[in-house]
Amino acid sequence: MKNNNTLNAIISFILISVFTISAASCSKKEKTPQDSIINYFITYEPETLDPQIADDPVSDMIIMNIYEGLVRLNKNDDIVPGAAGSWDIDTDKLKYTFHLRDDLKWNDGQPLTADDFVFGIKRSVSKQTGSPTAASLFCIKNAEKINSGSTDLNSLGITAPDKKTVIIELEYQYPGIMNILTTPPAMPCSKKFFEASVGQYGRADDKILCNGAFCINEGGWETGDSIYLKKNDNYSSETKAVPAGVKLSIVDETPEVCSSIIDAEYDCGAINNSDLSDAKKNGLNLTAFDDVLYGISFNYQHELLSNQDIRHALLSSVDRKKLLKNLSDDCMPSPVIIPDAAEIEGISYREKAGSISYKPDENPSQLLSRGMAESGITGFPNLIILCPDDENTQAIVSNLIEKWNSFTGAYFNKKPMSKSELQSRIKSGSYQIAIVPIKISGTTPLDTLEQFTAGHENNPCSFNSDEYDNMINDLKKSFTKDSVGKIMEAEEYLIRSAVFYPLYIQNRYYASAKNVTNVIFHPYGGDIDFIAAKKIDES
Repeated sequence: MKNNNTLNAIISFILISVFTISAASCSKKEKTPQDSIINYFITYEPETLDPQIADDPVSDMIIMNIYEGLVRLNKNDDIVPGAAGSWDIDTDKLKYTFHLRDDLKWNDGQPLTADDFVFGIKRSVSKQTGSPTAASLFCIKNAEKINSGSTDLNSLGITAPDKKTVIIELEYQYPGIMNILTTPPAMPCSKKFFEASVGQYGRADDKILCNGAFCINEGGWETGDSIYLKKNDNYSSETKAVPAGVKLSIVDETPEVCSSIIDAEYDCGAINNSDLSDAKKNGLNLTAFDDVLYGISFNYQHELLSNQDIRHALLSSVDRKKLLKNLSDDCMPSPVIIPDAAEIEGISYREKAGSISYKPDENPSQLLSRGMAESGITGFPNLIILCPDDENTQAIVSNLIEKWNSFTGAYFNKKPMSKSELQSRIKSGSYQIAIVPIKISGTTPLDTLEQFTAGHENNPCSFNSDEYDNMINDLKKSFTKDSVGKIMEAEEYLIRSAVFYPLYIQNRYYASAKNVTNVIFHPYGGDIDFIAAKKIDES
């Protein structure tokens, strides 16, 4: 009997031990990537997250995570199905028919239909909306006329013959239309929800209706503090969001991104090139893009520098090899304005066009004398060269100053500043000469050339030429693989005008923590896609 009691005690002890260990294991259950929150920061608070109105990088990034267009971009920047599971393109490439997925819903569970895409795009081009991004949709039939108020909104080339079909008709062939349909102005909008928002659509968490991988629930937008993107349980797609959410902390000043990632304050972000070695040393995951072109920009509106002979004289006096000999390892000399990666319908533009680069004049002194006589200015004035506060541009500007002081007999000075201040000065036209970064905004040659048109927000030199603008407008109306000759003419026109002299392309780096992978960084729009972001708990 005693032996039985002993045996029972042993069995009881074993069972209790197993239960205790199991309970402890359950209480310490590891977090999965699906439980994780991605931490990111934004440097200002959006005024609105209305896709048809917003026009700034932070708003665009958020919108691209909480909305989804007919199509979307994957990690390789290829067009893949979005809200539309498939589409047909007519042989003349003027009519696109999109077939929506089954069971599309807004984040509140209400059905999303083809009418929502029609209403959203109509809002974008309507003159009444005053959308700053409406021009991107002018390839759609009658869009430009509607935006100018010369024709009725109902004549726009977009229709919904049924709840699951969207038909878009173009004014002219435009290969970039599919990329445009991934951008904010092409996002859907529920007419019922929009009208119920009474002028506040997109301006508060309860005035936002989402159809993307993430959504903003009521209480998710804490003014002045953060915006929380929650996984959208009603998102209908082959690809579901991996993380439970993304916390976007609103900061007054840009933090030291690299150290913030290393210290686990944030999970990812764009880092300074000077922090690259620290990032590698600490095992951060890095993504590099060569989509920033630096060049010499002359203020086209300046009294003296508006003279083409003066600009040519200054550039022709420069020894380009000497100017660029000390570039850092993350930079590569670039004699062309349109990058090597630019394509037209999958065909490399650069391979077809060859190198279209600046050809210096053999007698710059003669050009300078002629330009001074034409301008009517006696004596070359002292000028200031603005530049980013980094080693590459500092060395280049020092070389320019030495050469131009000797060449002109004047005194050139440099003024280094932050890139944000430099961009502000360029935008306001308050500069004379500057070393300016141009961020390549898309994959086609037109994306680069369009930045030099009059009034473009990213115009790097206040360039204003009716002849050039007409070239670009004609290209936009007929932009196909047969347009290479016309693109070359426009690029050559820019080079001859000598308003922007390309110097080098610099890599731009994004980093994510070593336990964070699959954050998608898009090179041209600058958007960050968190849909596949995977964070492994290291605690």
